[in-house]
Amino acid sequence: MSLIDPIANQPALVIDHKILLISDLHLGLSYFYDNKARNDLINLEKVKLIRILKKNKVKKLIIAGDLKDSILDMYHTKKDISSFLEDILNYVEKVILIKGNHDSKLEKLLDKGLLNKVEIDGQYILHIKDHKILIVHGHKKHNLPDKTKILISGHYHPEVSIGNSRNIPLKAWVVINAVTETGDKLKWIILPAFSNMVGGFNISSLSQESFVRLAPIRGIRIIKVNRFLLDLTPI
Repeated sequence: MSLIDPIANQPALVIDHKILLISDLHLGLSYFYDNKARNDLINLEKVKLIRILKKNKVKKLIIAGDLKDSILDMYHTKKDISSFLEDILNYVEKVILIKGNHDSKLEKLLDKGLLNKVEIDGQYILHIKDHKILIVHGHKKHNLPDKTKILISGHYHPEVSIGNSRNIPLKAWVVINAVTETGDKLKWIILPAFSNMVGGFNISSLSQESFVRLAPIRGIRIIKVNRFLLDLTPI
């Protein structure tokens, strides 16, 4: 195993054998239809996540933004988020929530008991061995800390259309080799959305210049863009 290992056929990766990283659950997406549908979809995402946590035996879960979907319905969202996190915390010691563009008022939705086991921030930095890893949601620009070697973001829900299934978008990983404005090498990983219910952004033929505009940091120069299906097949 390497420092960062994408999990084949799952929109998740493991860092340093003990941290699971996902993005874009968008819990509560179905609120505008009916409560039962919303609850059923949240439960499906929870079961999928718990299965991954149990199999990989990690100690910490990082969610890189957009844990929730609604930015208006605080009553239903509070119930959804609290129940979800309480169940997830049976399988990990801590959850770190990086705020995305859908995560307004996230701190107010958690009870004091949950806040003891959940950390909320606009970005998160991991120091592992000689690597510094910056994790952000990706919807806004951040300053890249000195000596950061890896940048990980979500937000864009990358998808591709290939072969005879061009009308059926497939989740994809994006791994970009880049150089910062200080001349340092940087690997930028864009996470596929964890939720199966949200739409995606087709990155099949996106140019390097487009990725520069989408980057959550400034001054990046892209050397190579690598695209992979969820099963890690290169495209």
